Amino acid sequence: AHHYLTHAYENGGRIDEALTHGTAYAKAAPEIAHARHMHGHDLRRLGRVEEAIAEFEAANRLEAAAIKSLGFPPEDNWHYEHNLDLLGTSYQYTGRVAKADETLRMAFALPTANLAQAVNKRQWTVFLRSRGRADEALSAARSLATFPHPVGQAIGHIEAGYALLMKKQFAEAAKETNAALAAMKSAPAGAGLAAVPFEGLQGEFFLRTGQRE
Repeated sequence: AHHYLTHAYENGGRIDEALTHGTAYAKAAPEIAHARHMHGHDLRRLGRVEEAIAEFEAANRLEAAAIKSLGFPPEDNWHYEHNLDLLGTSYQYTGRVAKADETLRMAFALPTANLAQAVNKRQWTVFLRSRGRADEALSAARSLATFPHPVGQAIGHIEAGYALLMKKQFAEAAKETNAALAAMKSAPAGAGLAAVPFEGLQGEFFLRTGQRE
């Protein structure tokens, strides 16, 4: 019950109440990675990032141990990569750049068949851009564009567009933007997962090309 109430209150934006149940869930099931992860979720939402990091690190240790003992490939567990994403971006938020680099790189390298997780792989390209590493970001984006689902491909084109804008290659960035839009329009479902990054790319393109209105 505490588990589902944590999700319900978080999805409803009632984070204080979510944390109450997330704390109870983690206390009741301290050896379950998802329990520790959900506790971290709500600590992070309330700005208690150092405490969240401790929970994400605990979840990561538990999942790594389970993967080793059970012998299944880590990419078969979507939650393992999701936890790495939140841990890596939390490291980044607190200025632990080397730890963020290592963690987000590890998450990006894991194969996935999960569309939402493929979209979340942009956390690595966002990190690379934040460090001024445009060429690496572009290379990573190109690999995202090979994902079998059109929305995953759109994310790759969007991230390539951002990287090309950093390199001041505006015509090429426009082509990636158009390719992203075409992929989103062709998607049978899930295009909303790429909508906000796409709008951000459009806005940045207009700003960098002097179209401030």
